Amino acid sequence: MIKLVMFDLGGTLMMSDEDFFTKMYFKLLTDKMKDHGYEADDLVNAVWGALKAIATSGGKVKNELAFWDSLSAYYGERLERDRVFFDEFYDTEFDKLVVTGMPIKGANDVVKQVKAMGIKTALTTNPLFPKMAIEKRLSWSGCDKANFDYMTTLENSSYMKPHPKYFLEVAQILGVEPSECLVVGNDVSDDMVAEKNGMQVFLVNYNISNKKGLDESCYPQGNFDDLIMFIESENQSERI
Repeated sequence: MIKLVMFDLGGTLMMSDEDFFTKMYFKLLTDKMKDHGYEADDLVNAVWGALKAIATSGGKVKNELAFWDSLSAYYGERLERDRVFFDEFYDTEFDKLVVTGMPIKGANDVVKQVKAMGIKTALTTNPLFPKMAIEKRLSWSGCDKANFDYMTTLENSSYMKPHPKYFLEVAQILGVEPSECLVVGNDVSDDMVAEKNGMQVFLVNYNISNKKGLDESCYPQGNFDDLIMFIESENQSERI
């Protein structure tokens, strides 16, 4: 039976243009930090390097530590003094990114429906931002964070998508076997990789992201109504 449903955020529970978001994010961040002596191109390169450090850490440390250790190696002691300015960025300027996302009709309702079925829910958006920023993005989607039993953030995660162990970590934290998990997302590369863990997957097909041109036809897919029917069908067949 399906006992845990993991929901992606951008492109799944919220319309989001990834390229627009990334461009605007770096513009806002570099504008904020230039007043504190951080050159724009250097900072962008340093942040990309820190994200690569997360991807290659092998789960040995939390993403937050891998991220800041990488930035510290790049900038040295000054970074410890200036971290407060990064915190200020997420507290204030990050709010302007609200224009990069739009609520999807029925998104909040489908999470509530899953919860009402007695199934655990997790928000499995790529944990590249601190909790404050993840919660803000979730609020832009119109989804209530109270409907999620767990959400991945920079602070609490040891992997990032598309590493299969990213999803395994969530299952372990919530005490659910991989075979009892369903991963719901719109990204063929980032989300459907959960199949490698023995998890079920469902491709939300109104906003599919498939930059690698992989075969999409092999995955169960559809809209939110189709998702609910899929879960009901899977759990009903287990009862028979």
